[in-house]
Amino acid sequence: MIDYFYKSKKDPADLNDELLKKELSSGVSRILDFIRKQESDLLAPMFRLSDEVSNLLKLDVTLTNKILENQYNLGAISNEHKNKLIDQTKLLEQLVIGLSSKQQLKKEFRKILAHYISNREALGWHSSTPKKEELVQKVRFALDQLHAVKRNQDVCFFNVFVFSFLYIL
Repeated sequence: MIDYFYKSKKDPADLNDELLKKELSSGVSRILDFIRKQESDLLAPMFRLSDEVSNLLKLDVTLTNKILENQYNLGAISNEHKNKLIDQTKLLEQLVIGLSSKQQLKKEFRKILAHYISNREALGWHSSTPKKEELVQKVRFALDQLHAVKRNQDVCFFNVFVFSFLYIL
């Protein structure tokens, strides 16, 4: 603007100068056109993008809340599964202990049965009844001792063996 007054040699205090009024109004129009152009080219797209970002952030918050809720539920389910696995592990340990004790019982029962058979063979079928009864009493006592030692464990099959063996006697 200062250049205009310097080149044109006009007085800025003169309000009746039509050319000056035109130049000033055209300068204002150019400034307004520039602002409108910047608004349509830059500001409007930035507002649209900020609205989209705002919507995406709202969606992100919603999804994040759902993820957190599902993770919490998953943690509870995981703890439940862990407890069930611990219970199953304990049960399996008890089964393994029970199986090993049952195997031990079978071995001891076989020893007693082998002892009975060998002594009965040694006595022969023509031996006196008191000696046979004494052998049967010893075997029954050994089986009762075996049963008393293992009483705390679940050994149902042992009872079947004992009763079937004693029935045969």
